[in-house]
Amino acid sequence: MSVRDKENYIRKSKIFSLLVTDCFWVFSGFSIISIIVLVIIVTTIL
Repeated sequence: MSVRDKENYIRKSKIFSLLVTDCFWVFSGFSIISIIVLVIIVTTIL
């Protein structure tokens, strides 16, 4: 591997890891929000 290939690989892996963490935070945020909404719906029905 040349230096340029290594730099491209590092850059791609950084972008990929950023995307994965972003998706993880969005997913966990959505699950928390959906749990809160479920609790509100259940309490209003009961």
